[in-house]
Amino acid sequence: MAVTEANHRLRTVRGPAERVFGAALAAAAILSGGAPATAAAANSEQTIRAVIDYYRQNPGCGRAAILVGTNIAGTESIYGGGQVSFPDGHAEFAGPDTAFQIGSIAKTFTATIYAQMLAEGLVAADVPVKSYLPAGTVVPSYRDPGSGQTVEITIDQLARHTSGLPRQQAQAVYPYSDDRMLSSLDRVTVRTRPGTKYVYSNLGTALLAKALEHVSGQSIAELVENRIAKPMGLAHTRFYSDNDPKLPTGIDRADRPADPVLSTWPAYEGAGGLVSTLSDMMRFLAANMNRAPKDGPITGVINRLQAWQSVPCATQLEGGQGCASIDTGLAWSRQRSKVPGLLTIWKNGMTKGFSSWIGFVDPEGDAASKSGVVVLANQSSCPVGPLAACVLASVNDKPLAATCLPPVKVGQ
Repeated sequence: MAVTEANHRLRTVRGPAERVFGAALAAAAILSGGAPATAAAANSEQTIRAVIDYYRQNPGCGRAAILVGTNIAGTESIYGGGQVSFPDGHAEFAGPDTAFQIGSIAKTFTATIYAQMLAEGLVAADVPVKSYLPAGTVVPSYRDPGSGQTVEITIDQLARHTSGLPRQQAQAVYPYSDDRMLSSLDRVTVRTRPGTKYVYSNLGTALLAKALEHVSGQSIAELVENRIAKPMGLAHTRFYSDNDPKLPTGIDRADRPADPVLSTWPAYEGAGGLVSTLSDMMRFLAANMNRAPKDGPITGVINRLQAWQSVPCATQLEGGQGCASIDTGLAWSRQRSKVPGLLTIWKNGMTKGFSSWIGFVDPEGDAASKSGVVVLANQSSCPVGPLAACVLASVNDKPLAATCLPPVKVGQ
């Protein structure tokens, strides 16, 4: 995606020294009552820049490069910036083609492949997942304490986080191979009846990826490349590999350079192993907003990806966000935010040194979503979800939450 005014209304990639404190104070008046809120102010470029600038002052984002992309009825804009450093010692300003680990957003890619294979009749949603795994794989099941009935986990429940499987296997140590993951499944306990509660599970999506690999005869990397990345032109989206010279150094929660490898890799790659860029993620966002060519690899399965099941939550969401109940699709979640009250379809991601968020306002009957946001940061502690909510509020002319901008003293 070229950075040109011809292609985008706002293509602003700012360095860390640029500041808009004046804009921040003006926009903050919307919250403090110092000035009446107007649609123009809430929806302005200055407000979005001010929000990003304020989040740069958050201790969790203090060393992060933050990139934000918006899609407003098909018009794309990019904001933010910052400097990133690389393992070889050089540094550069982050831009649309800078690589970031996107963590659990990878689950939406795995779920898309599952939706495609559902549409093609290669798998069936209500079939136990053990039918799609190598012979002899022992998949844990749930035993009902009242009736004694054994309930098997279906492949669809893996994609929806309703399998009852835990977040991950306790014994996972890098390099964690497929064989070790599959042979250790008999030690896993299914704590909730499959299909009844939301239990966020990296293991569930990793197992889904292994099922898709076994059915197709291709690796999850080949499936993503052939079914999503290549058809969509996602030239920079790939799975993490050791010593990737184009991947900047991430910052961990102790404010130190982060180890880019997770203990569950490579077995869990389908749940969180992707690297991508803002330019690629903006294309992926547009497709999931139903703003892509009708013959694209996502458009034909959007109804499957966004077929919602409302369930109570048995665990917190990824990142520690509280959850009483949730609408769960295939990897995507849907919730109505308290502020600004928008029904939002979203997925976040986190690794040891990166944090990410992608989401859009539910079209609620319209053919396509009218607004969406991608946020990427190379610091794991940066609260990208709340930042994204602030941006979505701004572009939808909604009141900003009190955490979006600095407070302004009365009379300032």
